[in-house]
Amino acid sequence: MSLNTKLYFLLFLLSVNYLFAQEYPIYTLQDKDVEVKDGVIVSTLNEENFFRYESYHLVIPEILHGQKIVGLADVNKPGDGGSLSGLFKNCHNIVELTTPSTLKFVGRSALGGQPIEILHLNEGLEEIRGYAFFTSRIMDNSFTLPNSIKNIEESAFGEINLQRLIVPKEVTRLINNALGRNDLSIKLLAKDGIWQDDDEKIYPSNEWIDYKYKRNFFLMKESPYTIKDEDVKVVIGAIVAVNKNINAKEIIIPNKLRGQKVISLQGYGLFKQRNIKKITLPKHLKTIGDHCFAWNKIENIVFPKQIYEIGAYAFFNNKITELELPSEVITMGEYCFSFNEIERINMPDNILKLSNNLFTVNKLKEVTIPKGVEIIGNSVFSDNDLTKINFNTNLKEIGDRAFFRNFIKEDIKIPSSVTKIGESAFKWNYEMNIILPKKKICSG
Repeated sequence: MSLNTKLYFLLFLLSVNYLFAQEYPIYTLQDKDVEVKDGVIVSTLNEENFFRYESYHLVIPEILHGQKIVGLADVNKPGDGGSLSGLFKNCHNIVELTTPSTLKFVGRSALGGQPIEILHLNEGLEEIRGYAFFTSRIMDNSFTLPNSIKNIEESAFGEINLQRLIVPKEVTRLINNALGRNDLSIKLLAKDGIWQDDDEKIYPSNEWIDYKYKRNFFLMKESPYTIKDEDVKVVIGAIVAVNKNINAKEIIIPNKLRGQKVISLQGYGLFKQRNIKKITLPKHLKTIGDHCFAWNKIENIVFPKQIYEIGAYAFFNNKITELELPSEVITMGEYCFSFNEIERINMPDNILKLSNNLFTVNKLKEVTIPKGVEIIGNSVFSDNDLTKINFNTNLKEIGDRAFFRNFIKEDIKIPSSVTKIGESAFKWNYEMNIILPKKKICSG
C-alpha cells in the first residue's frame, strides 16, 4: 500500500470516528415546552427552544407536568400514511433522541420529519406505531431494540444502517417495511408458531435471515385460534381493539366476549394483514368496520344472516372466489371486495347503491344488478372478466369507468330509468353497441 493510500485510509477512519464520536448539544424537555394529557405528550408549545442548535440531542424526562410520561401521541390516523409534521412539527433538527424509562409507546408519525441518527430506546417500551421514526437514518452501530417491544407497525423506521438486528421475542409480525427500506440480517426470536412470509415460505427462529423491505413476516399458529376475552376490548357489544400479535391461518370469533354478545367489529383494521385464510364470524354480528380483514388470504366467507353493513376495504385484497351476501345487507363501503378472485356473486335486492370500486379487479363473468340498486358508483366492476350484465329497471346512474376493461361482447341495452352515464363507463371492452333509451341522458 503506497504512502498516499495509507494517508487517505487514515483520514477516512478519522472522519468515521468523528461522526460517531460527535456529541450534539443536549436539550431536555421542560413543562413549558409541551402539553401532556394522561401521561401522553400530545403537542409542543415553545419550539423556539429547539431552534438554538442546528442539530441536537433531545432528552425526554420521566416526569412532565407532574405526570409520568408513558407515550408520545399519534399525529395521524391509521391509513393516512406518514406525516413529516410530527409532534415537533416546526423543527427538523433532532439527530439524537433518548426516551424515558417510563415510556410505553411511540405514536404514529410522532417523530416524523426528524433525521434521527442515534436512538436510545428505553427498556419497557412496548409499541412503536406506524411511521414513528420513518424519516430516521440510524447510523449508530450500538442500536438495539428493547426486549420489551411487542409491536412494530408499518414503516416504523427509515434507514437502519446496520448489518444485523435482533427482533425481540414478543414481536410476532413485521409488515409493510416495519424496519424501513433496508436490506439487513435479522434474528426472529419468537417461537410459538411458524415464521413465514407472504408466499408462505418458512423461516427458522433464532437464526439470522435476510430482511428485505418488501417482504412481510408472520409468526403463524398452525391450529385454529379462537379469540379470547384477554385478546380484545369490547364496548357495548362492539370489538374496538384486538391483540396485534395474533396471527393464525384460521381465526374463530366467538359469539360472546367479555360477557357481551359480539354484534360489531368496529375498530379500524382489527384483523388487517395477518395472513388469515379462514375466518368464522359470530352469529349475532351486524356490522363490520373499515379495513377489518384487508390484506389477508381469506378464500371463503360465510356471513351471519342479520349483517347489514360491511365497511370500506373490509375484505380488500384477499382470495375470495364466491360471495353470497345475506338479505339484510344494505351498505358496502368502497373497495370492500376489490382485488379478490370472485367469480360468482349473489347480492340482495334491498341495496340502493354499489359504492365506488366495490368489486374492482376480480374474475366476475356475469353480474345481475339487484332490483333496489339506483346508483352504480365509479369503477364498481372495472377490471373483471364480464361478458354479460343484467340491469334492473330502477337504475338511475352508472358511474365513471363502472364496467371499464372487461370482455363484454353483446350489445348493452341501457334501462329507460337511467338518467346519467359516467365517463368511460364501458370503455375497453369488445366492440359492442350501447343502446340508449329514447329520452335524453346526461353522459360524462
